[in-house]
Amino acid sequence: MADEQSFTLGYGQAMGGLRLQVDDADFERALRVLEQGPDAAVVTPKDLPPEPGGQIPVGLFVAVAALAAVIVFAATQARERWKTVTPSASTYTIDNDHDGLANTTYFYEKERLVRVESDRNHDGRPDEWSFYDAEGGMTHMERDQNFDGKADVWYVGEKGEVLTEKGDTDFNGLVDYVSKIEHGLVTRVDYTPNESRIVTRREILKDGVVTEEWVDENRDGVFDFKILVDPFDERSKPIPLDPGKK
Repeated sequence: MADEQSFTLGYGQAMGGLRLQVDDADFERALRVLEQGPDAAVVTPKDLPPEPGGQIPVGLFVAVAALAAVIVFAATQARERWKTVTPSASTYTIDNDHDGLANTTYFYEKERLVRVESDRNHDGRPDEWSFYDAEGGMTHMERDQNFDGKADVWYVGEKGEVLTEKGDTDFNGLVDYVSKIEHGLVTRVDYTPNESRIVTRREILKDGVVTEEWVDENRDGVFDFKILVDPFDERSKPIPLDPGKK
């Protein structure tokens, strides 16, 4: 009992009456006794609320839940930004003739140029495709000469320099010629109709201009004669070649 001596001193109710002090463990029981009398039901340990240490404080739980919601929202927004930004950041288009259609489109991966598509006849469809390595050098290129949506000329390069060109002149899907390229100029063209293993005609070029033409007339895999070509495209009479000339 607290303040019980106040009655002895004569202060009585002026001090607020007597106060009952109980242990924390008896607090719930004491309230029941005050409300229900001495016969109040005894609360067993299983009826008591769990110890504070066994639960997550409500405030902490709310804070964690709020943080989780913020993280989820931020992640969602980040995904939406990625969906929105990636296409514009990874491609760059140019409309040279201002007709509303892209003539050239550049494709990037992590700021590295990987492919270029061009529309040379302005029909809204690409007809030339160039591919690039990690150093920015072109590895190969494909071109659609008759604009049917399929490539019929193929260039192969190394370290940004074109080395060979193959072409399908009759657009049947088979290679008809193979060109050798040095320092950007064609030095030799072998004609192999429909991917024939036999070179029926060979052109020798200097500074990109044809100077000689070798011909396998009977298509036996051996050149029969050559024709000299001057800078004005005047051609000589056929000059026989050694039988073993291939």
